[in-house]
Amino acid sequence: MNLNIDCIRDILLSYDALNQTQKEVISQRDLHLDAYTDHEITFHLKQMDLSNCASMKFSESLTYNPEETFIHDLTRYGEDLLAAMQDENTFVEFKEIIDSKYPSYNLEIFIYAYHSFLSTRYGM
Repeated sequence: MNLNIDCIRDILLSYDALNQTQKEVISQRDLHLDAYTDHEITFHLKQMDLSNCASMKFSESLTYNPEETFIHDLTRYGEDLLAAMQDENTFVEFKEIIDSKYPSYNLEIFIYAYHSFLSTRYGM
């Protein structure tokens, strides 16, 4: 499966909205991201975990269960990514740039390039 950076952004925004209203651990099912399959969300949560964006626990059931997959919290790295992705116009602008230059990339490359873009463009 290829990285869908829109899914990563939607996960982060949904997590942030839930985290502000409830201070408990949030399950994959709590995200309510109906535009994506459970398999897609799980794949992208694993990418976030591998990229050190969040502290998570994944379902260990024989049949994978999204209700048993939890986001405990975002790391500082994940919080920085969430803050950078808040502005949809900037996110879409950069996404178009990176998509035009690279047919595929992983989350670490996206994060590094996005922060470089923001630093160059906005001095962030």
